[in-house]
Amino acid sequence: MDNGWELVKTHIFAGNCNAIPTNKGGNSQVGQFPFHENHAVGITTYTLTLDLNSLPTCMCVATHVEVVKRDENGNVIQGETAWREGTGFGGGNWAMKFNYCKQECTDEPQE
Repeated sequence: MDNGWELVKTHIFAGNCNAIPTNKGGNSQVGQFPFHENHAVGITTYTLTLDLNSLPTCMCVATHVEVVKRDENGNVIQGETAWREGTGFGGGNWAMKFNYCKQECTDEPQE
């Protein structure tokens, strides 16, 4: 996070695109995303490690976060939600997803 923003909650989906939890209107249901985490005060980075063997070769990923800014006394002065940039879900909100295909790692020497 940048500019004084802190993570409060993270919701992540990774899998088949047609399995992203959405309502009848096509809007995402982040509370139904399989990976979610509440964060302690002051967290500005978060890493989720997934078992790629349990996921399709090519997949959709959707990452939604709840964020806050605090004053010098630790009081929340602003709160927002955010999505990792991508393409829209098609519903009426600004939810986004992106495509990812697994890649083989190699141990090639660096120049």
